[in-house]
Amino acid sequence: MQRVLRTWRKSRSASAKEGHEELQEVLTKLRKLGQRSTLEQFKESSLVAKLRSPMQFHGLGNMIFNNSNDNDEEVQKALHVWKIAMDKGSEKAKYSIALCMKKGIGFPKKDVMGATKYFKELAATGHGWGTFAYADALSNGQGTRKNEKKAFELFIKT
Repeated sequence: MQRVLRTWRKSRSASAKEGHEELQEVLTKLRKLGQRSTLEQFKESSLVAKLRSPMQFHGLGNMIFNNSNDNDEEVQKALHVWKIAMDKGSEKAKYSIALCMKKGIGFPKKDVMGATKYFKELAATGHGWGTFAYADALSNGQGTRKNEKKAFELFIKT
C-alpha cells in the first residue's frame, strides 16, 4: 500500500512540476517579448496557444496584470487570458474580470451591473470572495436593488 501511495504522490508531483515548468517556459518567452507585442500579436502568439488548463490561463493573466503598471495594452492582455480561463470554467478568472468591470479597469467605463451579475453567479457556486462582493453590492445597492436582509445572510455565509 505504501508503494502505491508513493507512486501516486510521485505522479501527481511530476504532473504539477511539468505544468509549472511549461508555464515558466511560456513566461520566460513572454518576458523576452516584453511589452513590445501588441494585443493582436499576443492573442495570436504560439506561447499563449501552449497553455491548456484554466489555472494556467488565470495564472498568466494575474502575472501580466500585476506587472502591467497601469499600461492599458498589458491590462487588455490580462483580460484576454482571463476570458479564456473563464470560458474554460475558472471562477477565479470570472472574479478577476468582475473586479476590473466594477472598477472600470481595462473597460471604457465602470460596469457595476455587469460585475454584480458575475458576483451573483459566483455566489451561487459558493465562491467566497464572489459571495462577499455580491453581499456588498446588495447592501449598498450597487448594480442591483438594495436588499440588506439578503446581504446580511450572504455576509454570514462568508
